[in-house]
Amino acid sequence: MPPDVELDRLKTEQDRAFQRRQDAYQAMQQAWERRSAARDALGRAYDGKQRASEVQDAAWRDYQMVRQSNGPRIDWLNSQQERAFQNMKDAFDRASAAHDARDGASARSYADQGHRYKQEAQDYVAERRRLVQEIRDARDQHERTQPAFRYARAVFDRVKSTHDDVKAEHERKQEEFKRAKKAFDNAALAFKKRLKVVRAETQRRRQ
Repeated sequence: MPPDVELDRLKTEQDRAFQRRQDAYQAMQQAWERRSAARDALGRAYDGKQRASEVQDAAWRDYQMVRQSNGPRIDWLNSQQERAFQNMKDAFDRASAAHDARDGASARSYADQGHRYKQEAQDYVAERRRLVQEIRDARDQHERTQPAFRYARAVFDRVKSTHDDVKAEHERKQEEFKRAKKAFDNAALAFKKRLKVVRAETQRRRQ
């Protein structure tokens, strides 16, 4: 078959298109590997964020439960402590009045009542402090879970941003490969058509 300038040009273009297709395919595969790794990292970051969220939510539920449980009791203790304090004050006032009236027996009786009411009030205060501390402890525990959740969320957001970038890059490489493949297919078809023409012309000359 004699040389044909157009056939040689088309062959060269086909070879170049083939190489561009191969390069685009390789780039697409590398982008897919990065996307796959980023997807795995995103899954781990999501799991980490979910675990931190669950811990934070559990601590919040515990805090709310303690508040709801202790709150009414604290209100009752406040009223009882106020009542006991008032009774103590009244008893000591009566003891003072009896003492002034030189009624020693009544003074002692009222004073004993006053001390009992004082102890009762102190008992209410002690229980109230314990219940308030339980609420504070639950609140502090919830607050301690917040930094871990914020960190896990920040990690997830950062990893997701990377994943989205890598995903977009892979999709671009896919489009580039599709274009390169189409260009190669067109170049190969053009070469085959010209080759068919050249062979047909060669065959006619031989007849």
